[in-house]
Amino acid sequence: MGIGGPVLAAADVLIGSGEEFQALWECEAADVRRAAGMARQQVVIGTEGGHGAWLDRGQGIEQFPVFPARVVDPVGAGDGFAAGVIAGRLWGWPWEQAMALGMVVGACAVASLGDYQGYPSRDEALTWLKREWIAR
Repeated sequence: MGIGGPVLAAADVLIGSGEEFQALWECEAADVRRAAGMARQQVVIGTEGGHGAWLDRGQGIEQFPVFPARVVDPVGAGDGFAAGVIAGRLWGWPWEQAMALGMVVGACAVASLGDYQGYPSRDEALTWLKREWIAR
């Protein structure tokens, strides 16, 4: 199994940046599942900074665009994205909605100084999600 071994085998979801996957397994997004030795039922999520994120549920890669934000400080965006996705799934949301929530939290993170100071409350995130879904 290589890097991660038993821990990776027990994970339901792997979240990382394209740079992290490249450093760990020397592969592109489409090959992370194979290179990491992950099972089909495991989910892989990759972040690509200002270019969005992708989701691989074992049936191909789905792309998710970023939500527009004025970038003040990129620190905390990836962690905020991951927190949003995890929160959405814990709330019982489907993957598409959880990914959108992650995008909202990441966008809020880059719009303010600091690593977590810009993270929205649940109500703030839901308001932003509704506004963005209407706009799309």
